[in-house]
Amino acid sequence: MKLSGDPQAIDTLKALHKKNPGYMKALIDDARSTTDMTTYFRDEAGNRYRITFDPTAGELTVDPAPSG
Repeated sequence: MKLSGDPQAIDTLKALHKKNPGYMKALIDDARSTTDMTTYFRDEAGNRYRITFDPTAGELTVDPAPSG
């Protein structure tokens, strides 16, 4: 599966995956199951990120979550 988006957000997601591979699978499953194909996660510092799944391209877009 291809990752695109913000390089820092992608690095954060990869670091979380390295610590807990099952967490990334859960995030992907969650994104696939929502109506807008989006899920959110936080890093250890509490920064919030968004993952959006594009089912036609099989691509995940990772970027900082909008505030609000």
